[in-house]
Amino acid sequence: MKEIADNVQLLFICIYWRLPFFSMIYKRYIREQATLKSTDSNPTNSSKWLPMFCLNLSLLCQVLSAGFGKQAAISMPVYTPLSVLSNHFYFFSMLCLGVQAVVWPIALRRYTLSFAYFYMCGSYVATLLMSYYLFHEHITPYNVAGSALIVAGVLIMVNGAASRLQGFFHE
Repeated sequence: MKEIADNVQLLFICIYWRLPFFSMIYKRYIREQATLKSTDSNPTNSSKWLPMFCLNLSLLCQVLSAGFGKQAAISMPVYTPLSVLSNHFYFFSMLCLGVQAVVWPIALRRYTLSFAYFYMCGSYVATLLMSYYLFHEHITPYNVAGSALIVAGVLIMVNGAASRLQGFFHE
């Protein structure tokens, strides 16, 4: 997994610097992804649902962590280290982040980072809805526009990077 993460990091260097050595490493990463996908197409593989489940659980944990963090801030009258450590909402917020730290790499083993990151943009919309329904916060058109711009920006980035890579790495 660390090797794949290193190759993804080198991909970004390659996009900006266009070094031939890094394009060779990126091609190896693509071959590894194809190998992973070919093993996933095995009909005897019973864990096809696990990566999508982990991606959804990661999204849920990220949104819940924000909600528990907000509730922790509301429920603490005095901010001292002891009050933070003894606050059960703060504990649940950290627990959600811990679960996300475990399931996120499992999802990344199957999905590309660009897809998974775009999928995680749903947390901006979900957090906006949570703030309105659970915390009765006022949502302005600027909040909605900001969330839409973030999602659109990540979508443009993903599509733009994919189109640049098709021309750059074409064999």
